[in-house]
Amino acid sequence: MNLLNSALAQDIVTRTMQIIPYNVNVMDAHGSIVASGNAARIGELHTGAMLALAKQLPVEIDSASARNMHGAQPGINLPLTVNGQVCGAIGLSGAPDDVRQFGALVRLTAEMILEQAQLTDALQRDTRYRETFVLQLIAGDPAARAGLGAWARRLGADFSRPHAVLLLELDAHAAGTVEAFGQLQRLQLRLLARLPAALTAASSSHELVIIDFFDGNASADPAAWTRRKLDSVAALLEEEGAPSFALTAGIVLTGLDQVAISYQSARTAARIAARSLARNLARSPATDPMSKSANQLASEATSKPATNSAARPVANLFDSSAAAAAQVAPAGAGRPQAAQGQHQGGRRHSYYEQALPVLLSGLDAGWQAEQLRQPMARLRAQENRQGPLQRTLDAWFRHDNHLAATAQALHIHRNTLDYRLRRIGDITGLDLARLEDRFLLYVSLLLADGSS
Repeated sequence: MNLLNSALAQDIVTRTMQIIPYNVNVMDAHGSIVASGNAARIGELHTGAMLALAKQLPVEIDSASARNMHGAQPGINLPLTVNGQVCGAIGLSGAPDDVRQFGALVRLTAEMILEQAQLTDALQRDTRYRETFVLQLIAGDPAARAGLGAWARRLGADFSRPHAVLLLELDAHAAGTVEAFGQLQRLQLRLLARLPAALTAASSSHELVIIDFFDGNASADPAAWTRRKLDSVAALLEEEGAPSFALTAGIVLTGLDQVAISYQSARTAARIAARSLARNLARSPATDPMSKSANQLASEATSKPATNSAARPVANLFDSSAAAAAQVAPAGAGRPQAAQGQHQGGRRHSYYEQALPVLLSGLDAGWQAEQLRQPMARLRAQENRQGPLQRTLDAWFRHDNHLAATAQALHIHRNTLDYRLRRIGDITGLDLARLEDRFLLYVSLLLADGSS
């Protein structure tokens, strides 16, 4: 057992000599002095220590014995034992009758320091071991799968249980700094103490991967489980004083090879949520250049030339139900939005809040993706991304096609909204009264946003 390095041995000497008035020497398992209150003796072979190590018993050397031993000085030497194994010796210089009373105390102090160092080293090795395992898992390398199974068994991690990846991202502005990495390490240690069953690894200087497991039947309601898990982990982070952060949960799956998928879904959901938040912050519906007086809105709606789709009643054409036109739904009442994941202290997002955009994110190449992007390409050829038609389309989908709620969110008249939707249909070549065309336009919007 090679526990004694020079730094640790010198720490033992410094700390013990603070409580006793005698010189202290620390010797390795071969009897060589590695630390001493008398620096000139470092590197010498200590005869008394060699005897103590050979006998595994305390050895006292008086003045008479010291004269017969080359380089020896009076004192007492005691073997150091950690977890049943002798790893070195400690010696106190002085007349045996004077230093004997301090021998047991000094040896106990030294062994406690060594045991603490061994425990710290074991914990650090275990942390590195777990981190390497997690990083291998999220990499999704098929060649490493067999070895990872044995690795998981050694760690006692049962991946037949439902599990999900949570991705913690600290403020990206601090990415790459020593402060950010130090903060991430501190939070990782605190999470390990508070969530002992979880596996964690730093995937970058400001990102931490957390693999957590279900306690019950995950298939019953994985979305609800991820919401509860997000809330509980975010609360822990806030208690630990975490700075501005985003916490995103990936899809809940079972199986060792599914961890990489959960990780990718969490990363994609985090990216989509951040992009959506940035768009929402950039928008200012109250300053919509198309907002006009009621008289102007009414005259605008009636003066525009009718299109083929305009022949049908507006409520039936664009609303998901005729009754919805008369009822104002609260913003975001339908499909959950990433912006709704904001909480004080940190943003929380989930794959289940934006499953469709995450699943569609893989359609970023090929002729199918090009065709799906065509409707939005036509619309964006007519106006920039912050134009009124694109803002209207985005609000319409965010409010699940409810006209009254969309108009209220945009601060525009219903007739103006009807006109804009007809214009969108004309430009994209889609009939927004048809569910299939609405869905195609929604997919086109998601893909266009994802590629921009």
